[in-house]
Amino acid sequence: MVVNLIAEGKSGTINKMIKAKNLLANILRNAQRIFSRFKIMKLFQVSLTKSYLVNINAENEVDAKRFAEFFTGDIQDISDQNNRKEYKFEIEEIECAMNEAFEAEEV
Repeated sequence: MVVNLIAEGKSGTINKMIKAKNLLANILRNAQRIFSRFKIMKLFQVSLTKSYLVNINAENEVDAKRFAEFFTGDIQDISDQNNRKEYKFEIEEIECAMNEAFEAEEV
């Protein structure tokens, strides 16, 4: 068929079709490169326990524990954009699930 089209003077059309095919192939290769960078991440909920030593001035141990619990907030995400990009993660939310003072000792 290609031979017939060339013989009939249709070689310009064939050249245009070949160029279009090559252009589409390049577009697909570029799209694959771009989209291969985006990995779909799964969402995990991690139970994490941390302990803190809070030095607080208060009238007694009960108040010290109660105020330390009440007036300390959630931890903040300290990662930056470079960390998230390099290690491929994103912290969506940090929620304080447990906030209990175990012991108070006068120092």
